[in-house]
Amino acid sequence: MWRVRENYSYPLTNLLDNDPKTAWIFRGTTKRYGAGPFWQKRYGIIVKFPKVMPIDGIRLMNGYNKDPETFRRNNRAIEIQVGTYFERAFAKFQLPDKMGWHTIRFKARKLGDIAVYLTKFARGRDNDVCISGLEILSNGKTLRMHPGAALVFSPGDECG
Repeated sequence: MWRVRENYSYPLTNLLDNDPKTAWIFRGTTKRYGAGPFWQKRYGIIVKFPKVMPIDGIRLMNGYNKDPETFRRNNRAIEIQVGTYFERAFAKFQLPDKMGWHTIRFKARKLGDIAVYLTKFARGRDNDVCISGLEILSNGKTLRMHPGAALVFSPGDECG
């Protein structure tokens, strides 16, 4: 069973505020989330759309982009898979371990939701996962998202 976990000091809404000095932070172990099929280790973010629409990419500001020291101190995703909540991943991407936006494009698909599965990590001193921004692309343009459109999920035994 999947449960939502929210960190109120670094909430999920920080993903959508267009401010690199804020981040969504999941505090919990990432030790178990190494290589392997995402459906066995689901850990990520899902965004639900108000209607089915063509989606052709995402932009991700990986890590805590407040400053270089904070970026290196926290865990960052270095591999993601993109799919939907009910469908296996249709794309897999390696992310450079650097600050700033990473644009990931794929063949347009008509989707009602999109899931970004975090599958491999670069470790920092702190045992957490940070992402400073997320944008969804439709026809190459950023969708405006309501803060309630996104939620985080992880295996139930990792949730508090």
